[in-house]
Amino acid sequence: MVIGPFPVVKLAWLAIRQVSEPIARLIKDEARRNPFFRNNICMPPAQVYHWVEVNMKMWGVNLGRPVQVPPLDEATAIDLGAKVLGELFIFAVGALALLYEHIRQLKKEARREKNLELEKVELRNRVAELNFRVEQKKAQLSEISGILVELVLKPKGINSFEGLEAVQTEYKKQDNKLKKK
Repeated sequence: MVIGPFPVVKLAWLAIRQVSEPIARLIKDEARRNPFFRNNICMPPAQVYHWVEVNMKMWGVNLGRPVQVPPLDEATAIDLGAKVLGELFIFAVGALALLYEHIRQLKKEARREKNLELEKVELRNRVAELNFRVEQKKAQLSEISGILVELVLKPKGINSFEGLEAVQTEYKKQDNKLKKK
């Protein structure tokens, strides 16, 4: 008994969410060990995120624009930067998966259209071949009809198949007269 389709999308989303935390942890560890990574890759997105968040909150509660947004301390910036980069990584993986699926579907559709076109060409060729055969059979039938008229009907005084039909009609009339008597 089938209850419903298996929720593959939900399962994939759950797997992606589960993978994001270890990735964020790896980014955090790398930021603590490597000053270049910390100062140039991890902390700038965190500071930008913090600046946008503070401005949006101020705008949301109608307090106006703050004069200056205080920067985050290093530990908080590393944590936030790791989370932001982890989420960006997960987003990129998801976007690439969607892009891959889209390209795969386009290729599948192109293959299907190509196969349909090949089938159409094959059917057209088959129809042309059948038309050629029909013409050949017509020619053969015409030749056989001519031979039949020459060998069988002309000796009986009939010059064509139309004449044969007239003779047959006449025989039927005579046969009907005999049956009535």
